[in-house]
Amino acid sequence: MMKNMKGIFEMKHNKILAIVPIRAGSKRLLDKNIKPFAGKPLFAITLDTALKSKHITDIVVTTDCPVTKQICKQKYPKVKVIDRPEELATDDALSIGFIKHVMQTNQQRTIVLLQVTSPLRTTEQIDDAIEYFYAQGQLSLVSGYYDPTGFNLNGAIYINKRSVLENCSFGCYKYPISKFYMMKDDSIDIDTEEEFYKAEGKYNDNR
Repeated sequence: MMKNMKGIFEMKHNKILAIVPIRAGSKRLLDKNIKPFAGKPLFAITLDTALKSKHITDIVVTTDCPVTKQICKQKYPKVKVIDRPEELATDDALSIGFIKHVMQTNQQRTIVLLQVTSPLRTTEQIDDAIEYFYAQGQLSLVSGYYDPTGFNLNGAIYINKRSVLENCSFGCYKYPISKFYMMKDDSIDIDTEEEFYKAEGKYNDNR
């Protein structure tokens, strides 16, 4: 996949930060981020996947959830946990708010956002997306799937150059962007109980 030699050099010499947001509570599915999923809390699926990446060098969890903090402390010593301020953990708070909060104490030049509501995203897909991002040399990368309406964001993977996020006040990407293709069946973004159990069934089938 990698043909851009400058991109290969940058990927090998830049530190890559994965931000994993885990907010307490949920509007439509109570405590979905810590709800048991295939034998472990939902958020743990994303952490396990990210920790296996050959390109991600640092992982930061931003959370206001005491249960998440305790589990991370016990089970994920390699993951850095940052307390998310109350004003950045409301239903109306924008993602760019907690991203910039994390970036204040982390200086990596490439930022990967991994939302825990996309448990079907694999380590291979994360690494392929990172390689594609560097190969294309765009400002941002977003993941999604194609259907008759066109390309649809699935929320599984966002990658940005640090400068994009530093100068952004809304959204998690900036044009020109690279589009990373995933299958529609792997693009479940959990928001409801039905989606939760559909994703869990699919996840168990893939193991």
